[in-house]
Amino acid sequence: MKQINVAALLRTFLINGPASQTQLVEITNLKKPTVSVLINQLKEQGLIFGTGSGNSSLQGGRKPQFIDINRTNIVGLGVSLRNLDLQFGLYDLQGKQIWQTAIQLGKNHSSIWAPIILKTIKKIQQRCAARQQVFLGTGFAIGCIFNPLRNNLNAISNNDEKDLSVNELFSSHLQNTAVVVDDFPNAMAIGEMWFGRAKDLSDFIYFQPVHPKLTIIIDKKIYRGHRFFAGEIGDCVMGAVPMRDLKGKAGFFTDAAFLQWLYELTLYYDPEKIIISAESAPAGLKDNLAAINGFIGDRYRERHPAFIKDDFIQFGTLDSSETVKGAVALVFENYFYSYKVQ
Repeated sequence: MKQINVAALLRTFLINGPASQTQLVEITNLKKPTVSVLINQLKEQGLIFGTGSGNSSLQGGRKPQFIDINRTNIVGLGVSLRNLDLQFGLYDLQGKQIWQTAIQLGKNHSSIWAPIILKTIKKIQQRCAARQQVFLGTGFAIGCIFNPLRNNLNAISNNDEKDLSVNELFSSHLQNTAVVVDDFPNAMAIGEMWFGRAKDLSDFIYFQPVHPKLTIIIDKKIYRGHRFFAGEIGDCVMGAVPMRDLKGKAGFFTDAAFLQWLYELTLYYDPEKIIISAESAPAGLKDNLAAINGFIGDRYRERHPAFIKDDFIQFGTLDSSETVKGAVALVFENYFYSYKVQ
């Protein structure tokens, strides 16, 4: 219960900015003594700090003291593994990179990358302790099929290993720190929610064109489906060819069949936006964005002549150099909102 109350309090600062103790009681519906105790504890931990006093009420009395979350002192480690490139980045809550490094692996196997990740996490824990920074944990983005209920990597891209336990790989070797794992499009979608194009969106689709996959976000949570295959679109057939085999075809992303598929996708799910991954988009796709949106808008106007919006599809902010930023968003999402499935 205490952790739930802490998370509710911290989310208030993330959403609303600085607040007084009275405002926190009103917003969170927590009792005043509970809020007072939590504020003192969170100040001691370095999670929040006083920002100064406000104006007295019309009735006079003491000026309210405002508090805010310590965005520069709270940090997380992002780790990504793509094409044997193991990248690390330490970020604060504002998305500012504090430290980074990269290692080129010879093989994609957990016996190689897991020890390196563990060693780096322990090094970062020591670094943060020495600088009195609050370390929330590590996010790891890897091409995989992830089972969040069992916390298992059911399968990994370009790797023969199956059903790897995240607890056995990482958590059992660490003390008091979380390791949150997911595949690339899911991590990058959460990254767009924290630092990019989807900051103000609740319902959207994140589309990864190369190694095609969708991440479906409903009410700011990833929808995975009952068997965790939601968004697996590689077998979608266009012109008798699966989508995964068309990524190298010249002009595929301006092909009428693809444009029609995108239009139908907006009908099936009716999201606020479809965000195309800037991390894995093929060359030329961004240049065709206006034509893509125009095609979809025209189709909508055939149904509803008064329809005027032509901004269904947008490009993401996080590109291929920021995969670790997507990974660290997994940690922040897990800590402040509990990284749950639907």
